[in-house]
Amino acid sequence: MRLAFLAALVGFVCTAQFSIPIKKSGAAPKFRKSQQLKKGNQVLYDTLDEYYLATVTLGTPAQTFNVAVDTTSSNFWVLDVNCASRNCHGFVHDNTLKHTYNSSASSTFRDSKKDFEIEYHESPVSGKLGQEKLNMAGFTISNQDFGRAVNVPYVYTKQPVDGVLGLGFPAHAISGTKPVIVKLLPHLDSPVFSIWLDKHGEDYMDAGGAIVYGGVDKQKCDGEVNYASLANFTVWGYYVDGVSFGIYERVGKQQAISTTGSGWTGMPSRDFTALVNITKATYDLANEAFMVPCSNIKSYPDIILLIAGKPYTIKSENYVIDLGLHNGQCALAFYDTNDESGEMPWVIGDALIRGYCHIYDFGLARIGFAKFIRNG
Repeated sequence: MRLAFLAALVGFVCTAQFSIPIKKSGAAPKFRKSQQLKKGNQVLYDTLDEYYLATVTLGTPAQTFNVAVDTTSSNFWVLDVNCASRNCHGFVHDNTLKHTYNSSASSTFRDSKKDFEIEYHESPVSGKLGQEKLNMAGFTISNQDFGRAVNVPYVYTKQPVDGVLGLGFPAHAISGTKPVIVKLLPHLDSPVFSIWLDKHGEDYMDAGGAIVYGGVDKQKCDGEVNYASLANFTVWGYYVDGVSFGIYERVGKQQAISTTGSGWTGMPSRDFTALVNITKATYDLANEAFMVPCSNIKSYPDIILLIAGKPYTIKSENYVIDLGLHNGQCALAFYDTNDESGEMPWVIGDALIRGYCHIYDFGLARIGFAKFIRNG
């Protein structure tokens, strides 16, 4: 169930900046400058190092939601009060209690009188479209397009997630809607946002990272930044030129998508099989993951990715995660994309971001990497 949910999340600088700490058409879009914004700050929530949630509010008076922030999606949706799917409102005993949106309780809601359906890894989310006042990090966006989900796959409702805030390119947004990022970036001096993440293990919903819109957190991100050009102008992705770990090495250009919505990394079958063999991981059917002893978490090999001529290291403590099973077993947070030469053999998420701040640059169609500065 974990991998199904994480796969579902993969959907298809300056004085003016503010930060939102988080709880993971053939040309780059152009954004005009507007007034400067104040700096803002919000609590960030880490859920067992698998994904990260941001708190946003909708409506008047404000209704609060914990949403997964995802660079592979371009849409914004939350659970609706009329959602009828299984476990749609969650349960207190397993921390899945949901916040649901009630349009009748808001004076700023506008009904778009349109339906929507979004496919996430063959798992559709559907409901009604509307417009509402959105608040995030002290910034207010009026008449923001969003979806009110009434039919949601069980892989979503089983997790403590109220919706998804997509930061992908507008080319993949629902027809006739404007993504949050499109309405946000014109207000910034520089059309970028950056993210850093930290790891907190079993500390459930603990502070663990931030997104900075319009700049970079210089206290958390090293000043030396290396950039990779986008593989195309409609997806936050780049090329991986090679991979190595232990005695294994492979060279060859393959496309990768960068996702902030997953603590798991998708890799091609050949590389995945080699990693499982080297780590001696065994498959756990109940948790749908390959497991290794938690006691050896720092002994597994570093994984080196070659991106734009530079090596980037994913350390074992960032790709072996404790799921709180209390049986001495931790998950090898990789999965097989079953895609050697297809459209997107690599899906690279939080494991790399925990080592390197990512700078998503709309203006120059590139992603920057800067070493994460871990305090203490």
